[in-house]
Order: sequence, then structure tokens, then C-alpha cells
Amino acid sequence: MATFFDSFTPHEVARISAHGRRVKLPEGWSPIWEKTPADKAYIILDGTVSVRQHGDQIAMLGPGDIVGEAAIVGHKLRTATIVATS
Repeated sequence: MATFFDSFTPHEVARISAHGRRVKLPEGWSPIWEKTPADKAYIILDGTVSVRQHGDQIAMLGPGDIVGEAAIVGHKLRTATIVATS
């Protein structure tokens, strides 16, 4: 399965990492809420998250996946809530 980092060289991954900030979320916490303005995107380095729309789980994501970028790029409100599951 392809991940966000697969299309980048190790040097590019290092540059991306240098401009980000690591955060560790406890299980059950939500960094992104549906229908809120977008200000950050997250690359999952470890663990899993549940992607939920209208309270229903529509996907599970894990290491190498990115969340939150579509709302930033599209200048729209968030379309889903993200909940840390591990």
C-alpha cells in the first residue's frame, strides 16, 4: 500500500519533517472536526485514526497516511472528523 512519503526522496522527507511539529494524541482525541475551518494537515507516523462523517466511521488510516490536506487545498470546511484510535 502506498503512503504519503513514497513519492519523496529521503532528503525531501527530511525537509518536510523539519517544517512540521510532532504531536502525540491520546486515544479518543480529535485533532480535526467536521465542518470546521482548516488550518493544519497531519501525517500519521504511528498508530491509527478513525475517519468519521456525521458520526459514522468511513475509514481507518495509519502510518504514512495524511489527513486534513483536502480542506486546506480546496479552501473549504473539513468534511470529516478524525479520532485517534491508537
